[in-house]
Amino acid sequence: MYTKYCVMKFASIFLLLIFNSCNYSSSKIRSKDVMGKWETIRDDDIQSIEFNESISFVLVEKNDNGVNKVNYGSFEIIDKTHIDLIGYGSLSNFSSASNDLDFTLQKLTGEILEFASERVLENISQTSTSETLCQTWKILTVEGIDLEDANIISHVVFSQAGTYVVANISDEDYLMHSWKWKNDSEEYLCYSPLNLPLCDGPENEIKILELSEDSLAFSHMEKVFGMVPIVE
Repeated sequence: MYTKYCVMKFASIFLLLIFNSCNYSSSKIRSKDVMGKWETIRDDDIQSIEFNESISFVLVEKNDNGVNKVNYGSFEIIDKTHIDLIGYGSLSNFSSASNDLDFTLQKLTGEILEFASERVLENISQTSTSETLCQTWKILTVEGIDLEDANIISHVVFSQAGTYVVANISDEDYLMHSWKWKNDSEEYLCYSPLNLPLCDGPENEIKILELSEDSLAFSHMEKVFGMVPIVE
């Protein structure tokens, strides 16, 4: 009788552990839990937030005038319970299950907002070229001119979710687009403020001239840009 009770007790505990592992919910967060792009599933003030491996975030706020505001910066996971969006606010009270992520956002202004979001599937094929390109880059030169000498700091972000951001850090001016490869050669990419970029002319095409883990050079509208990756 006692043996039967122990077996049943063990079975119930085992099933409970399986159930909890399939429906993970915790206030603690790991880097791999949040990497990627998340879109809110309610009518919230925030449209989306994206975390990149090179420790940069892109957060899009909705505006009543129909023009969304793009926020960009670096982030840091604090004690596995908070994510510090440097210069913007912090995230806490995480709860995740499958491809859903809930969290609390507290802005530096003190405003506190609750969000429910779902993961955006990757739009860019996972080739070696895409994986090398998809990170945060610092622009060093434009047409051979050193931007640091001109006191200009600019970053470029490409992500597997199809996000392309040009961030002028000096002026806090951030532009977000969608991007895709023009064809399978992965020599040209196209970008657009629309969700589905069209390869319809040189105005929205970029030619990859050099790409490695240590550097990126591309040309756009006959100008050559040289970059290096921003590492964690």
